[in-house]
Amino acid sequence: MTNLTAGFNSLYPDVKVEYQSFTNYADDIATMMQSDNYGDVVMTPQALKQADLPNFFEPLGTYEELSKKYYWLENYTVDGLVYALPTGGTASGILYNKRVWAEAGITELPSTTDEFMKCLKMIQSVSPDIYEAAELDGANRFQVFKYIIAPSIRPIILLQMILAVKGAISVYEIPFIITGGRFGSSTFVIQTTETAFKFQKVGLASAMAVVLFFIIVIVTIIQKLVFKEEK
Repeated sequence: MTNLTAGFNSLYPDVKVEYQSFTNYADDIATMMQSDNYGDVVMTPQALKQADLPNFFEPLGTYEELSKKYYWLENYTVDGLVYALPTGGTASGILYNKRVWAEAGITELPSTTDEFMKCLKMIQSVSPDIYEAAELDGANRFQVFKYIIAPSIRPIILLQMILAVKGAISVYEIPFIITGGRFGSSTFVIQTTETAFKFQKVGLASAMAVVLFFIIVIVTIIQKLVFKEEK
């Protein structure tokens, strides 16, 4: 506490720092927050709803700025502003064979479960016997990728591209959660839901959804024509 106080006073020498202890922090701070006397720096109680953060706390900065330094800010962000910093978080990772993944043509690690499953299918889609035959014939890594790996995983790459474009066109959750569609981040799907539920124009919103469906179908057909399989 002494070092923390000294560091704070080095920036704000005219401010007197006082600490208050609690026996049941969650209940005590929730009671104090019903008044105006709950201190200047507190831990956010779990019972406090995310939307209510601006009613009790001053923003620490924008999500775009603070996310470069801190993780897990999503639960403390309202309208693009961050009102608290997380004390911890949970992250998961994978242990993988880089050589096997490289031979399957995978250059980037998957970030979602679906992407991970696609990568596994890409690895399993090429028989080990083909690799052995290529090595016996003196093929180098580039030749193995060009004549064996790429043709074998072509359908999976096409499917992944179709799903990626579809996801980009119909993206909704991330911009809606982070900014609520503000600051130029409103997507077609966000506008459709706002038309239906905010402006109560269900018929127009339904028409917009149908238009989005046909856009995705047309883009998918174009992709399949461009990446038409060779016979």
